Amino acid sequence: LLVSHSDDDQLFFAGLLPLYAGERGCRVQVAYFTNHNDASLRRHEPLDGLWYCGVRNYPIISEFPDLYSESYAGALSVYGAQGYTEEEFTAFVAETVEQTKPQVLVTHDRQGEYGHGTHMLCAESVIRACETVTEPGRTGVGSDGKWKVAKVYLHLYENNRITLELDTPLSAFGGKSAFTVSQEAF
Repeated sequence: LLVSHSDDDQLFFAGLLPLYAGERGCRVQVAYFTNHNDASLRRHEPLDGLWYCGVRNYPIISEFPDLYSESYAGALSVYGAQGYTEEEFTAFVAETVEQTKPQVLVTHDRQGEYGHGTHMLCAESVIRACETVTEPGRTGVGSDGKWKVAKVYLHLYENNRITLELDTPLSAFGGKSAFTVSQEAF
């Protein structure tokens, strides 16, 4: 799961982590596109929430600051003013994929959930990076020596929609639903 901020995993992907990490015991890696090094409390929030949901891998956290804009172009502008480039964002995603070697990658929708430019930038960076590291139906090292992700899921994507059942009681959480566990983790 690659999301922009340390609360997006519980807000926009509520239930995903308790279902896959906690209940099904999958090895789940979360990566955050931005960091909150400017606020000490925010640095602890993701650790507590991830642990509560059953994620046992320390999250990957980029060095990109959390900057706000209301469009993709706006995000490129505000990050560009800080000296960051589109290539650096794509490289972060590609390096994260190569480091973690996921079978499946999940991220934001292209519209930025509610129009947040950094969410859009995160999604577009995943798409650009995965154009070179994704091979449908195949996971593993490709002929180019790079890791191939079998599936990439964009939140709220209109084609080939998948809906998760998040209200079913989970045994790993004493009968609480995946959605409820995410709410409590948040």
